[in-house]
Amino acid sequence: MKLKKINAITALAVILSALAHIGVMTYSLWTGWYNYRICKMLPRTALTFLLIHILLSIVIFFFSHDGADVKYKRLNTGTTVQRITAIIMMIFIHFHMNAYAHVAAGKSLTAGMTIFRIITELIFFASVLSHTAVSLGKAFITLGIASSERSVQNISRAAYVICAAVLLAAGSGAVVFYVKGIM
Repeated sequence: MKLKKINAITALAVILSALAHIGVMTYSLWTGWYNYRICKMLPRTALTFLLIHILLSIVIFFFSHDGADVKYKRLNTGTTVQRITAIIMMIFIHFHMNAYAHVAAGKSLTAGMTIFRIITELIFFASVLSHTAVSLGKAFITLGIASSERSVQNISRAAYVICAAVLLAAGSGAVVFYVKGIM
């Protein structure tokens, strides 16, 4: 149980640092403002916590066999969503990390590459924010902060609303950024 609590704390650190990164970069996409130090520090911080979270999650899943039971999977759709979105994130993080490299290189993207970048960014953003929305209440349960079902529901509702708003802002920012690049 101690490992799960450490992982929940790490997950909250991932969420906070990722939301800070998303917020700063969404502002950057919409306004064109860019500060190299801030814009590189935040994703590196998020990635560091993310790697720790991934390792702890793997250890918990494979070695503690916590939640690996088939019956448990059927009873907890949120856990299934967490795992699916985690896999999607691990696949699409590579695309995300290279999505804006053309700007630094001073290159233009073809229309096809622009569409590809928009699609991969939207998939990545959706997986990150879906994973976050589903996971936040669970982290508070694990840490003993949310003790009643009602408090967990309130946390989850707030998480879904916030993540949907962030997805809308970040996703539309990315679309506008890429469409401006081909016009």
